[in-house]
Amino acid sequence: MSTIASPRPSVSLSSRRTSADFTTTTAATITTRRNRAALRDYYNLKASAPSDVSNGAQVDDGTETESELDKEGFDAQAYVKNVLQREGLEGCLRVEGGLVGEIRGLDGERKALVYDNYSKLIAATDTIRKMRTNMDPLTPTTSTLSAAIAHIAETAAALSHHHAVPDAETAHSGTNNSHPNTKGKEIHT
Repeated sequence: MSTIASPRPSVSLSSRRTSADFTTTTAATITTRRNRAALRDYYNLKASAPSDVSNGAQVDDGTETESELDKEGFDAQAYVKNVLQREGLEGCLRVEGGLVGEIRGLDGERKALVYDNYSKLIAATDTIRKMRTNMDPLTPTTSTLSAAIAHIAETAAALSHHHAVPDAETAHSGTNNSHPNTKGKEIHT
């Protein structure tokens, strides 16, 4: 608990909100909560499981050594034979219980990873939907804008064609030393 007072009261911030902002925020929050609850139900996760699993995975990654089961070229038959020779029935059941626990842990991590990524996908979809909603009023403007740009391009092409560099015939006639005041008479220098 903090005893430091805020320089601005939080009441003034909430009084500036309009009811439309509140309704939009509430609807988005309800939708997000509903989506997350549906995913938790589907994957049988607890409410705080995704953050706990991800925090635990970060701690375990640094301290966990590679298991014999994870090594490349693992031979399952030799492993089982070795466990049966080393351990009695109670030891085999303990190893089996440990392996089942690891499998469940990995399965939970996989489910949490899918849950997190699916939540991000839902958030991205909501963002795209909001962007489209914000762009819909601008659609008529952009359609007129493209027609105006096409007209400008046509006008620019016509002007550049009209004011183009004279072709070879016009350029050749300019080299015969004729002068406009001579009216067809050639000037010899």
